Amino acid sequence: AVLVKIQICSFIVSKFPEEIEIRTAHVFYDHKKAASKAVEYLMCSDKIGNGEQLKKEFNDLAALARMARNMALKYNFIKDNKIIDKLIGIYKDMKQLDKECFEKLYNAI
Repeated sequence: AVLVKIQICSFIVSKFPEEIEIRTAHVFYDHKKAASKAVEYLMCSDKIGNGEQLKKEFNDLAALARMARNMALKYNFIKDNKIIDKLIGIYKDMKQLDKECFEKLYNAI
């Protein structure tokens, strides 16, 4: 599953700047937000112990996805190529953080 998500990040970046699909950014953000809520649920139901750091990392991941979504929206209005560079950087950061977060979650369970 982690490999698929990493490939999705690479696929999204490969389409820049010709195609910035805002629906993809929305779905990506919703997925990260849902993953963050799932970690919170696992902590509350004592399925993972001491998950505060993990919860913080998943929240950070969701924040990055929200930032990418907002930048994609901005790009669709002003078509500034500097935004593309920022988006590529954010997706690269998300790709790495996503891998780390899900590996830690897998190990915690």
